[in-house]
Amino acid sequence: MTRAYVNTVALMTAKAGKPVPDGSAIVLENYAPKLDADGKPVADKDGTWVPDKLAYYEGMEARAGWGDAIPALLRNANWSYAVFTPDKAPRAINQATCMACHKTAATGFVFDWKKVEAKASAR
Repeated sequence: MTRAYVNTVALMTAKAGKPVPDGSAIVLENYAPKLDADGKPVADKDGTWVPDKLAYYEGMEARAGWGDAIPALLRNANWSYAVFTPDKAPRAINQATCMACHKTAATGFVFDWKKVEAKASAR
């Protein structure tokens, strides 16, 4: 299970239905599912797995100029990516993997941006 958070810049942009700007930050909390006695994930009444322990954090942030040194083939505007342990220590990652995957995102290199827009406009 994942919980997503965006900063004020991203939230206000989503609310206005505008493209994702520099200054935006998105953090995901990724949880391992709670397991039953047989080691199978426990689901709630809607069929969604019940979260148990925080497994790791993922984050992405865009700042002006961050993409300047990245080859155009990989560059995702000015986005930079990170992964952290549950105790918030950075984990080593290959950002090229993140960039290659996020190139496929439909809006501004952000997966599910339309969901962010929908939640922001409902506030």
